[in-house]
Amino acid sequence: AAVTHLPCPIQQLQRRCNKPETAQLSVPGWATCLIRMVDFGWADTSEAKDGHDMKEELVHANTSIALVSTLTWAIAWELFFSSSSQCFCHNASTECVCSTSWDMKGRPLSVFYSFAGIASVSFMFSTVYSVLQNIMVFEMSDEREVLEFFALVKADSQ
Repeated sequence: AAVTHLPCPIQQLQRRCNKPETAQLSVPGWATCLIRMVDFGWADTSEAKDGHDMKEELVHANTSIALVSTLTWAIAWELFFSSSSQCFCHNASTECVCSTSWDMKGRPLSVFYSFAGIASVSFMFSTVYSVLQNIMVFEMSDEREVLEFFALVKADSQ
């Protein structure tokens, strides 16, 4: 009966040898999960890869981020510009005709307008940052530069 359970420990030992950081894996609690949402230490998936594979992974991830950010930026931009209030007043009269979007008035419209603007600017910077990072990675010509770049990224994230 002990022989049938032997392949599982052998696979675990082989994995620990090939990927030594997997021996420290654990199931985090909910508080740790919340902290890790903003800490990008979990995003280090380049363990035991060579420079070319890391470069390919980074380019693929940044291209996906740029695509999603651009689409979300376009949506937030449209929401930002379509959620403004417009009032037309006659010069000789005190009568004004105002139009608001989505039947919102007052504070809810102001809050929505503010968050649409913040989201629009945030996704714009996300798009620009991911495209610039792709350009930077494409400028890395050899494996040594890529490995040094990932060492710097890992050091900055800790």
